[in-house]
Amino acid sequence: MQPSTLPPPALHEDYSLRMSLALDGLLADDEQAELNAHLAACPACHTAWLKWQHIGHIMTVEPFAGPRQNLVLGVDRALRRAELLKERLLAALLVSGGTVAILVTVLFSAALFTGGRLLLSPTARVEVGETVNFVRQFIALLAGNLATVRDAVLVTLPSPALLLPVAVLLMLAAAAWAQLVFRSALLHSNQS
Repeated sequence: MQPSTLPPPALHEDYSLRMSLALDGLLADDEQAELNAHLAACPACHTAWLKWQHIGHIMTVEPFAGPRQNLVLGVDRALRRAELLKERLLAALLVSGGTVAILVTVLFSAALFTGGRLLLSPTARVEVGETVNFVRQFIALLAGNLATVRDAVLVTLPSPALLLPVAVLLMLAAAAWAQLVFRSALLHSNQS
């Protein structure tokens, strides 16, 4: 087994600190002269000093190998896009949930109104039958139109990710159209 060429660390700790300070240019002239004298007399410290100088040269002269310059900007943009997508999905869910709640409320109100009229007026049974028939035809027409529009939109969309916003817009349009049709039917029934 070959003996170690470096002296015990306890004997040279002071010179290790001085080598570090010398690399940073922080030694006074007399301390630098004392370090140079020790390095000339101690081959182990001289070898360590050469290695330290090489590492110092690499750390100060060689270009820093780090991430691309635009990496941080790209990651930040990706995070913002993901956050914006989450916000848009939440908004779409809220709008579609609100639309469904409004449609359910309208249908429930119509059912209560019709049931009340049916109980109060015997002639209302004929009107209820006509209304139920009208609603059935209306739902069939609406379903057919929505299926046609859905198929047309699927063909023309450049990305499947746009399907949810388009579906929400179609639901809103269908709700507005249904409201107009029911209002006109109500106005028609009030006039007669």
